[in-house]
Amino acid sequence: MPWNIKKSGKIVDKLTPELENILKSEELPVVQDFASDEGFSLSEATIKKGHELFPLAVRQAIERAGFVVAETHPEMESEIRDILKTFSDTNEDKKDILSRLPKMSHLEQTLLLRELREVDK
Repeated sequence: MPWNIKKSGKIVDKLTPELENILKSEELPVVQDFASDEGFSLSEATIKKGHELFPLAVRQAIERAGFVVAETHPEMESEIRDILKTFSDTNEDKKDILSRLPKMSHLEQTLLLRELREVDK
């Protein structure tokens, strides 16, 4: 799943040395939570590259380094862009939406797509 990575509220568009070190790692710690009849417990383990949990370990390492990680949804962005193609290029709302689209949360994109589908009918 693609991510937007932010630092100090701004999307990081260049690989920093800190991010590069994380992405080059062959193994990283991952914290998992487990539910049982007795309650919840946390477990930390070291995960090697190639393990199915390695992407989670990368995300957690990036977050521990002080970045905010948000999943992106390219298929949703693509559908929004396709609907907006039917709008005039001079439409101010279209320009505004396209400028904000990469920074929108999944919830914002979902609500926007619902509204655009209604308008597109």
